[in-house]
Amino acid sequence: MATSFMVKVVTPTKVVLEQEADFLLVRTTEGDMGILGNHFPLVAALADGQMKIRKDKREKFFRVEGGFIEISNNQVTILSNQAYPQEERVI
Repeated sequence: MATSFMVKVVTPTKVVLEQEADFLLVRTTEGDMGILGNHFPLVAALADGQMKIRKDKREKFFRVEGGFIEISNNQVTILSNQAYPQEERVI
């Protein structure tokens, strides 16, 4: 079983998402980054793009418009200018 971690997505006006995840895919200014539990600490700039979050066999997709990602102690925090849900599906 994969190690899960917490994901929190925050915009200037609200908390868009706060949930556990097994896998997270984001687009940084350096390219796409896949994140699993126990990831090393990191801060990176985000590019506009799609974010995918997976927990068990459910995937959710969000549009994230710029910002930053911080990873530390199985906690991922995304600070974005704007983020909103796109779709959800079972894999």
